[in-house]
Amino acid sequence: MSDNILDFQQQLIDDYQGALIRLATLRANKQQYLLFAWVELYPFDMNVPDGWNSGEEWPVPGSGGWTCAFSAAKVTVAKALEWYEGAGSGSVIVPRTTGRIISIQATGLGPEPAYGGFCAGFDAPFALRWHDGPRVHRYVALSANAEPVRRLGLNHAVREWLKGHLGFDPYELDEWLGGLALLAPDPLCSAVSVFATARADDGRETLMVHVVPRRSAEHGIADVSDLSIHVAERRVDGWSSVRTVSLSSGTSAKLANPQWCYEIGYALVCPKRGLLRFFEPGLWMEQVGIGIHVSNATLMVEVPAGGRRKPAMTVPVMRFHKGIQVSVGSALDDAVRKRLIAARERRKMREKRSKAPQRLFGRLGSETSEDEIQKRRQEAEDFVAGLVSRAQRRVLFVDHYFGVRETRLFALRVSNSHVTVRILTGQRGLLAPGESRHERSLLAADLAHLANMAKQKPVVVPIVRVMSGGKTPDIHDRYLVVDDEVWHCGPSFNELGDRLGVMVRLPDPITIRRAINEVWSRSTLLKNVSSRPRKSMSERLSAILAKVRAWGARS
Repeated sequence: MSDNILDFQQQLIDDYQGALIRLATLRANKQQYLLFAWVELYPFDMNVPDGWNSGEEWPVPGSGGWTCAFSAAKVTVAKALEWYEGAGSGSVIVPRTTGRIISIQATGLGPEPAYGGFCAGFDAPFALRWHDGPRVHRYVALSANAEPVRRLGLNHAVREWLKGHLGFDPYELDEWLGGLALLAPDPLCSAVSVFATARADDGRETLMVHVVPRRSAEHGIADVSDLSIHVAERRVDGWSSVRTVSLSSGTSAKLANPQWCYEIGYALVCPKRGLLRFFEPGLWMEQVGIGIHVSNATLMVEVPAGGRRKPAMTVPVMRFHKGIQVSVGSALDDAVRKRLIAARERRKMREKRSKAPQRLFGRLGSETSEDEIQKRRQEAEDFVAGLVSRAQRRVLFVDHYFGVRETRLFALRVSNSHVTVRILTGQRGLLAPGESRHERSLLAADLAHLANMAKQKPVVVPIVRVMSGGKTPDIHDRYLVVDDEVWHCGPSFNELGDRLGVMVRLPDPITIRRAINEVWSRSTLLKNVSSRPRKSMSERLSAILAKVRAWGARS
């Protein structure tokens, strides 16, 4: 072990009085799996809690015997570091003072940063308020978690249980899942603040830098004389200054600023321990507005019945009027800054609109020429084809009108031959243009033709399933899944660009993909859908009458 690591360990042993090892695990199929664990170091002005566990191992609902466990073991700093280093190298065990050693399976772990240093300036989801922006070292899972751990994330009750014990959901913030962390609060200062104390009429502003040293009966007051604080100011268009304040003469210092500040951040640095705190530049809160709306009436709206499953009802609607408006503080009277901020916000809104994940297609009026209609239709088709062509893993169309033409126009536009293309269509999509509903589908024949072509050429043959439900399929809307993105399409793909319609990229694609996959799993493969032509009503009546006559003749 290098001298730097030994110095790092000894510094932590000198700075902290104890530690907790907090550990969450899954037991499945007679094997323990790591969900998440962290070591929490305690400065000398804090009491280290006694260790505890969550009680009996918690049975995972519907798992057939799986259990989860959470514990916090009180140990010395030296023991905590020994456990953390061993866990980082792959030897994860349940921390116990007696009894047999229980090993925990973990995927390969990698340090961030290199062991012997910390990162400061970000909020760990498991950090408590008193940690006040602690330093964090972590070991990150480098490969996919074990299959039981991945399956566990599909159980809502488990995720709520983990959130209650860890303080966060590791399946939502999955960069922490299956990993470790070492959490080390600032060992010298319990609080650090930089704030404005005075503003002159001519615009000058005075900043105060103040630290609160940690103190305890056994160790006295922490020595902060060799610390330095680097205070940085960021203006609207860039950085304007970085000034260093020494605390050798006390715990407070003043900084004169030639104008009102915009965004102030700071870094607290120790010559022996390195970076202890980092606070991102942020705005002062200069004015707070409070508005109160008061309800003065409740209206009862009568909704008529809309069919067998839509009964009539009465719904209450509350009406409000403006009440008291209160403002505390004063807004900054800085014409230059206000002008720059307003111009920047307008530019941001323009950029946001131009980059919005949505596209509007279609004609805007009956007076539109046929050439313009064709141009808009081509624009819509090119947009969808562009989305499909960039796919690297999967493409899935969901549209109960998706048929032969749409398959050729859109589904075959993938550039990567390894992409899986799927189509979830409906009974109406099985008809070729101009077919009646009683004629057989041409889509199956077209897929068979593509399959024959694929023997000589790199043609991607889509997998097609048909939704159940007939005229009312399981999914009403139209979707396009490209890799991890899900686009919602207002019109059917066979009419895209003809009439006014919009495509929007959805902000929560996983939920939609799960719902689509559920419908996909219970839909019918196209080859298993009957392609036998249905007889007309007159043909069916003639057949029935023929059977009746034959029965009469026999009798």
